[in-house]
Amino acid sequence: MLMLGDILALARRSAADLDRVALPEALIARAKEAAERDELSPQGFVRAAVGEFSRNAHPDEWTQLMTRLRDCDDPGVACLEAMIERRLARIAAAAGENP
Repeated sequence: MLMLGDILALARRSAADLDRVALPEALIARAKEAAERDELSPQGFVRAAVGEFSRNAHPDEWTQLMTRLRDCDDPGVACLEAMIERRLARIAAAAGENP
């Protein structure tokens, strides 16, 4: 089971480690599409999502994340999923789209 520290470490390490995280396929596909549009590797996109969240998340977002982690079976994966979803939502909002 991955924890928050594990996710942050994975985001700083190799792509192969990130590929082993069991994220929903639909989320992976959306992240890959967004990464391609931003001219990033999928791993670069994930690293950016983790970095953005850790630097810019509002305290309410941290509270929501902690609640989500408390209520799940795999906190590390849930953490990464939430951070990717946040980045995708912010990209969609900036483009005037629905996330």
